[in-house]
Amino acid sequence: MNPETATIRSGIFENFGAFLSRKGVRFDVLLQTAGLDVNDLSDHSASLPLDRVMSLLERAAEQSGDPCLGLHWAEDYPVGATGVFGYALVNSRTVRDAMQTAKRYLGLFLHPADVDFLVEDGFATLSWRLPPDVSAPNTQYTLFSVAATLLRLRAVAGPGWQPFAIDFTFRELPCTSDLHRILGPTIHFNMPSNAIIVDAATLNSSAGSADTRLFELVSELGDRLLSEQSEATDITALTRRAIVTILRTDQISLEAVAESLQLPVRTLQSRLTQAGTSFEAVLQDTRKQMAIRYLRDTDVPLTDIAFMLGFSELSVFTRAAQRWFEMPPSAYRAQSRK
Repeated sequence: MNPETATIRSGIFENFGAFLSRKGVRFDVLLQTAGLDVNDLSDHSASLPLDRVMSLLERAAEQSGDPCLGLHWAEDYPVGATGVFGYALVNSRTVRDAMQTAKRYLGLFLHPADVDFLVEDGFATLSWRLPPDVSAPNTQYTLFSVAATLLRLRAVAGPGWQPFAIDFTFRELPCTSDLHRILGPTIHFNMPSNAIIVDAATLNSSAGSADTRLFELVSELGDRLLSEQSEATDITALTRRAIVTILRTDQISLEAVAESLQLPVRTLQSRLTQAGTSFEAVLQDTRKQMAIRYLRDTDVPLTDIAFMLGFSELSVFTRAAQRWFEMPPSAYRAQSRK
């Protein structure tokens, strides 16, 4: 597997076969169509390509006729299937601790994980984006990940707790009642990132069920695993992640990325060359993968997409799309939804 490929632990599929069977769908057949093997799932700590997992979930939704399959799967999903991430989260003392724990340890389940936790203006936001190199449709996976995380936050806060709002990057779905039943009354679509937003006044909410000793033990293990993981992270993946972060807030450049990675410009160039690529190649491929997701999965206007990709104006984005897709962005959006 390419070291920069986004991966997820095979534990995501724990009990998924039984869940699909109740919906009349054969899990073994789906695995084959996604290019996965049942032997890939024997070790719950094994890494699977995220693109293939997301494609499998989309096919499962189509075959079951359930447009919110990821949401319903989250309701069935066992806490222990996510390993350190899940156990640390549900044994956090407060909602604040749980949100910080999610930010810290999600990367042990999904790698790389682009997660932020921010408290300002009376609200706390736990937000995340998909790794920039994934291109498969992600609606069902995103539904699953947001809902599963929220349900674990609810285990910390208490059964009646609801977030202030939920944000999704994809367009609106035809399962409104279930979305509100599980996620709460306020849900936004076509947003810049997926997010769980909490009134800051409720951050200290707690159901009092945390096992603090277990939390300490699991956190100890998690910190050791994070240290090992960071040592093995590929320079191309690090560059992609820095590009995505900078595109949100500032003009992109080699110098800005090198500064973000705390590397001299020449060192970054040299390491990318050794990896068989260049800054410009990584930048263009990252923009292309982001454009695919925005055009296929959202209703965000083209002018806004151009801005989010760091282009100075729509015409520049249009020329880039012509190179990538051999058609304008509007045509690619229409084609990708057929």
